Amino acid sequence: MWSNAGPESVGRSDTSGDDVASETPSHGRRFSENRSTAVTARVGSWLGVAVAVCMVTGLVSHFIQHPQPWFWWPTRPVWLYRVTQGLHVTSGIAAIPLLVVKLWSVWPKLFARPVIGGLTRQLERLSILVLVGAMIFQLSTGLLNIAQWYAFDFFFPPVHYAMAWVAVGAVIVHVAVKLPVIRRALGESIDRSAVEGGGAVGPSRRTVLMGAGVATAVATLATAGQTVPWLKRISALAPRSGDGPQGVPVNRTALAAGVSRAAKSPDYR
Repeated sequence: MWSNAGPESVGRSDTSGDDVASETPSHGRRFSENRSTAVTARVGSWLGVAVAVCMVTGLVSHFIQHPQPWFWWPTRPVWLYRVTQGLHVTSGIAAIPLLVVKLWSVWPKLFARPVIGGLTRQLERLSILVLVGAMIFQLSTGLLNIAQWYAFDFFFPPVHYAMAWVAVGAVIVHVAVKLPVIRRALGESIDRSAVEGGGAVGPSRRTVLMGAGVATAVATLATAGQTVPWLKRISALAPRSGDGPQGVPVNRTALAAGVSRAAKSPDYR
């Protein structure tokens, strides 16, 4: 998954199969082996789980809002939809730091030569462009939607739904193409930190993975309180905080909704 291993990989491999220090042909700059496929594959696996959960729960929401003859959703328990959509939001937010770390882990691949190459090379780079672009679009616009900040001109639900299929399709194609590399990388040790020429450059692989896990956990806990009541006090970034008079989380204030005058009117009560 966005692996930096392959015939034209920036990194070089030793006899054990672990990537060693790499450098770009144009800049002669060294990169620590913590950018190896061992890190990329593991972070990619976590990201794949988050994307799968986000897609399934998103489809649940879509079909509830746009019911199909074959689709059925139970009326009990009443909190079931809150759980599915809480998972949708939480998995989407958890995917953001994972995507950042994954892109960082394959950054040297962007400088691999040849930049253009033949037809196969061009198709591979085009598929990666679609995958990265779709993922960034989905996560960024989804985050803006959670915050109810509509800085874009399009109607969010149909565009988000359509791009979800583009993103998932790109993920499936990418995994299918890189599956041999992924399987080999998952079998690599994450403890090796020596680079060519001696010494370590930057944090170790294990430190990178632990950092990715901590960042994901913090992002999740900071927003999950709107779905999990006992996390409400520590979810500082939950967009819907506070309880209304009926025990329902407040979606927006009267001022934000533009109904301050109507809310204060004697006729309202």
